[in-house]
Amino acid sequence: MINVDTPVRYRVSYAIGRLICRGLARKYEFETDEIPETGEPYILVSNHLTESDQIFAMLGSPRPIYFVCGEHLLRNKLYGKPLKLLAVPIPVEKGKSSLSAVREMIRRVRAGRSVMIFPEGRRSYHGRTLPQPEALGKFIRQAGCTLVTYRLTGGFFVQARWSRKKRRGPVKGHVVGVYTSDELKAMTPAQITEIVNRDIRSDAYAEQRKLMWTYEGGDPAEGMEKYLFKCPVCGAYDRMWAKGDEFGCSACGMKGRIDEHGFLVGTAPGAKHPDAPASDTATTDATDTAAASGTAPGSAAASDTAPLPFDNTYDWTRWMEKEFDRYVEESGDKLLFTEKAATLFEKDDNYKDVDLATCDVELYRDRMVMGERVFRFKEIPSLTIIYSDVMFFTHGGVYYGMKGDLFHAWKCARLWQLEQGIADDPTREI
Repeated sequence: MINVDTPVRYRVSYAIGRLICRGLARKYEFETDEIPETGEPYILVSNHLTESDQIFAMLGSPRPIYFVCGEHLLRNKLYGKPLKLLAVPIPVEKGKSSLSAVREMIRRVRAGRSVMIFPEGRRSYHGRTLPQPEALGKFIRQAGCTLVTYRLTGGFFVQARWSRKKRRGPVKGHVVGVYTSDELKAMTPAQITEIVNRDIRSDAYAEQRKLMWTYEGGDPAEGMEKYLFKCPVCGAYDRMWAKGDEFGCSACGMKGRIDEHGFLVGTAPGAKHPDAPASDTATTDATDTAAASGTAPGSAAASDTAPLPFDNTYDWTRWMEKEFDRYVEESGDKLLFTEKAATLFEKDDNYKDVDLATCDVELYRDRMVMGERVFRFKEIPSLTIIYSDVMFFTHGGVYYGMKGDLFHAWKCARLWQLEQGIADDPTREI
């Protein structure tokens, strides 16, 4: 057993931080269980729903606990330095290997300090917790401490991954399980991972259909058009728009909104389930020009209206994945999309962004081309996206970022998954 040993300075800053966090969490009507005293340091593992999840988990942990965060947060001009000084977080670089962060977590635990992690590493686009690979169980077992599993409910409707604003509404935290180091020693890494996946698993829409909690404000639709960029009614690419709580398609007139419970509601001309034959839903005149521009024009087959095909982003996501993959397969080596006015940047030695170029990005099934630069997806070992229009990746030993007001980062990520052969691995979902 490792003795619990947290520096006095961090105990003080943590206690002050918890008081501040209680005030911040009031607008979410936040309630939580508290982790019982374990007698040894622990790793708290939780699902990840909002940018405030560290705050929620802190309120569930009376004992001071350290957290892992994206290193880009530490470069924020407003709060980066205070965060680094007071919280002493464990940084991990988005789009790069997290091996150094894993080593630092183990070092701190063996020094008697507790750590919280969100193993998904990114917030959900569709509200379902992403399963974790066996490597997570191996890491927890190697750390040699207690495991605490913690599950958050309601956070997806406070802030979906594409959103930069938060809504007001309930979030609840629950301590699901506490497993001592002795118990974990008797388990295999696969068994530990199975426990974590079971305990932190969440399905936001299924839970909300029972709870029907109310969420207000926050412009929840803004940004989703860069993620859900294919219209489920007419099939057009890149014709979606979003503003406030409303979204729609400029090609066919489909229009909807995200309601106070987080569901998608609205009407669409001639809307039917998108898996129906194309002739039953829309007439699409796809041309090489349209494919090159990333747009497949479509027009509704009827003037009457019907409910939207999907009332949730999970079903829309799974349908879009299937349609996107089919489009890529059928297109061969043709130009698939042209992403307009994206900015490529690089991280310098101080992790500051250094802009390299702003121009269109041409996407093919196996590569993205930006001016004279060619990034082949098989040569990119790691890639991740933030919100729906920022992407980080490594190529040729260089740590790059790509962003833009019209940039659809998910397209690049999906093409990368397809080329890497991991598109069907649920543990590698972007």
